[in-house]
Amino acid sequence: MRIFIRVVERGSMSAAARDLGIGQPAVSERIEKLEAHLGTRLLRRNTRNMSLTHSGNLFYERSKTAIQAAEHALLVNEENQSLQGKIRIAAPYSAGESLLMPAILRLQDQHPSLQVDVIFNDNVIDPVTEGVDLSLRLGDLSEGFFVARPLGIVRRVLLASPLCWLKWAIRSLLMSWQVIHLLLFRAYLPTTGFNYSALKTN
Repeated sequence: MRIFIRVVERGSMSAAARDLGIGQPAVSERIEKLEAHLGTRLLRRNTRNMSLTHSGNLFYERSKTAIQAAEHALLVNEENQSLQGKIRIAAPYSAGESLLMPAILRLQDQHPSLQVDVIFNDNVIDPVTEGVDLSLRLGDLSEGFFVARPLGIVRRVLLASPLCWLKWAIRSLLMSWQVIHLLLFRAYLPTTGFNYSALKTN
């Protein structure tokens, strides 16, 4: 098919033979064998020019499409092949914004043809029913038709500014003194036969 396509695009067998680095008789022989295999004439040839028959035109278009598809399929094995297409990723808000987005930005810089659709959702979703290709989750996973892999451990810590800690400490200290004062006050009051509401100071 490649020889036939080159003959059509170059307009002559001699020009196609020069491009392919083979002799013109070899090109002519390949075309004749191809026509015999297909059972139809592909080219009209005379001493001056060459043209495609109706069958030849159909075979040329289909052969060119097949060759392009085959070449595109072979690019999958190349290491430097850029990723293309669309991928949907689901992640919780906390991990998605801090961990996932920087990685996605780097990925899109390396593969500009890749379209990434990110869904932020704190609910556990089923990737199959939601049409998600990759889901990042925190915590235990429910059963479903998907393959899960642990990525790491997330530890939670309580953080606050120094001013916030100071306010909390002062409030806790005041509350502690109020409790102590109340306990001491009640300890010195009579427990029976005494009306607290009638207590007065001179």
